[in-house]
Amino acid sequence: MPVTFFSFGDHAKFDDDAVAVVIHLKEGIQHTISIAKTLVSAGRVVNLTGLDRAVGLLCAKALDLAPGRGSSINPHLLSLLDNAESLTQAVRNAGPR
Repeated sequence: MPVTFFSFGDHAKFDDDAVAVVIHLKEGIQHTISIAKTLVSAGRVVNLTGLDRAVGLLCAKALDLAPGRGSSINPHLLSLLDNAESLTQAVRNAGPR
C-alpha cells in the first residue's frame, strides 16, 4: 500500500522573513524526501503526490526574494537537489514494483 505524506504546514509565523520561509519550505521538502528514500530503500512504495506543489511554492518564494537575499539560499537549494537526486537513485535501484 502506498504511503502518502506531505503537509504544507503553517508558514504565517515566517511572513516577516522571506528567506526563512524559503528555508522552512526547503527543510520540509528535504524531510519528505528523506522519509521517502528510507521507505523506498525498505521496499515500500511511496506516493509523492503534492510534492510537486511544494517544490513549485518553494521556487515561487525563492524567485520573490530580492537579488541580494536570493543568493544566500543557494547552498540550501543545492542540498535539496542532492537529496532529490539521491531519492531518484534509490527508486531506480529498487526497480519496478
